[in-house]
Amino acid sequence: MQKYQLYIDGIESLNHPFYVINVKDYTLELANSCFKTIFGESKPPKTCYNITHGKESPCSGKEHPCPLEEVKRLKKPVVMEHTHYTDTGTPLIYEIHSHPIFDDNRNVIRILEFSLDITERKKTETSLRESKDQLNEINQLFENIFNTTDTCIAYLDPQFNFVWVNRAYAIADDKNPEYFPGLNHFDLYPNEENEEIFKKVIRTGEPYFAHAKAFEYTEHPERGVSYWDWSLIPIKSLDNEIRGLILTIQNVTDRVQMQIALKESEEKYKNITEIAQEMILRVNLKGECTFINNSGFNFFEKSLDNMIGENILKFVHPSDVKNFESQLKNIGKTKVSIEGFTNLIIVPKGTRAIKWNMSPILNSSGEVEEIQASGSDVTELQEELVEKNKLAAVGQLAAGVAHELNTPLANINLIIEYLLSVADDQQAPLEQDKLKKELGDVKKEALLCIKIVQELLQFSRKIHLSPSKFILKSQIQDLINSTFFITEFSEKNITIIPEIEDQIEIIGDKSLLHQAFQNILKNAVDSFNESIDRKKMIHITAVKEADKIIINFKDNGTGIKKEDLSRVFEPFFTTKIIGHGTGLGLSIARGIIEKHKGKIKVSSIYKEGTNVEIILPLVQ
Repeated sequence: MQKYQLYIDGIESLNHPFYVINVKDYTLELANSCFKTIFGESKPPKTCYNITHGKESPCSGKEHPCPLEEVKRLKKPVVMEHTHYTDTGTPLIYEIHSHPIFDDNRNVIRILEFSLDITERKKTETSLRESKDQLNEINQLFENIFNTTDTCIAYLDPQFNFVWVNRAYAIADDKNPEYFPGLNHFDLYPNEENEEIFKKVIRTGEPYFAHAKAFEYTEHPERGVSYWDWSLIPIKSLDNEIRGLILTIQNVTDRVQMQIALKESEEKYKNITEIAQEMILRVNLKGECTFINNSGFNFFEKSLDNMIGENILKFVHPSDVKNFESQLKNIGKTKVSIEGFTNLIIVPKGTRAIKWNMSPILNSSGEVEEIQASGSDVTELQEELVEKNKLAAVGQLAAGVAHELNTPLANINLIIEYLLSVADDQQAPLEQDKLKKELGDVKKEALLCIKIVQELLQFSRKIHLSPSKFILKSQIQDLINSTFFITEFSEKNITIIPEIEDQIEIIGDKSLLHQAFQNILKNAVDSFNESIDRKKMIHITAVKEADKIIINFKDNGTGIKKEDLSRVFEPFFTTKIIGHGTGLGLSIARGIIEKHKGKIKVSSIYKEGTNVEIILPLVQ
């Protein structure tokens, strides 16, 4: 009895569950305190599967086999893993040790079990397995990356023996990656200088980097000298001990040869530019000079030291500075060359007109780094062109005036000759009414001459503004209600349609703008001839948009031929018949509109109509 009590005490002292199960009905016959603490008190007849799993039937299947059935079948101890649940539903993984208890006939009547909680161990195993899987994935990822890069990569031990090389490293030496592991780097590539570098990295633990280092293959002398960027990185353990070296090598032979060729090309370019007659210079986007040839030195009368770093804008005529800056910015933004750009440059010998051709110079990233400019002095050509233009303008002016004055003067001459002939014929005295009519015609032609001269004077006169504030709608209404236009609209059966927003205020010279609008409206009226059989209409609109006013005079008259459209603002150009227009109306209108900081443009379709658009700023 005392011995039995010792067994009971020993079972109670265990820190893991210990229990006895009746194989006949799976009821628990004995359980120690640890079992009760984990799974709670059980009142008989409570089955093992109900207490530990919360089930109503015995465990079964491959996922959760019953240890009792295995012990009964094998009649020997069995060890299995099971997931049990506490009375609060917490899963616990147990390693169950099941031992049979036999009767006299060797039949299993009870199972003695004890369970070891391996939950934390399983978690640790799972975590280690996942870490191992992740490490394998990372290793595989890095190996794939290293084997697909063009950079040659090798891993060596501290004695410089190859442990691993990537595909690029092996291909560079016409070998397979499996050839290298175990071989010594300097047995394959003997080089005392490089060996000292490797030893220094091992000794100091500091990485080494080399750029464009020359190299010759011992086994392939036919390859000649090649150039390589390479690095040697020490791999250290947690206790700072060097465990190996990572060697990376990048073939930069093409780059070095390109640099050599570029240098030779630059020398050749420099020689060519130095003997060039036109000045050649390079500037950055700010306009600072980075290169200039001899012709440039001579033009600016500066030395090399004084010109390099000097801003070219310093020499540009004040009236051209903004334009020159915008050209530089435009090239920097669009990367497009500019040809035939002319501006004024101030140098010791005076102000010179320079014609530039400018091209962008791109860096390795494709961005504009500098601008190369070649300039030719065209001052004499410009002056010659100005003189020719002056002569052409005088000729055009004379032709225009002669053309316009010729008709009324010819008419006056005919009338005077007629009157003189009648005065000489005493037998046919001139009646008073006839005389008055002929003198009236003379006056009419003389007034036309005066009008032509007045328009000519106005065209040539500098425009001076007397600005005031007025309502646009009122001014347009006054214009179309004038006696002249009312008569014109009536005689030609023209419908005028004004659609002008109320209270649009203009600050400008009311008299001059009235004249501009009058000239445009007169052209619209004159565009209607007898051949037009459709309803004749002139549509005038005016709207305010943001900081501007847009005015349109649109008619459905004869329109303007495409080849004539570009000439409508030329002085003395007109499509009207002789005696019906000087060709100065639109020229004068444009001068007035532009003086108000506005714009005017004409669009037209021949035989369909014309539209004149005026854009005026709200604030002058």
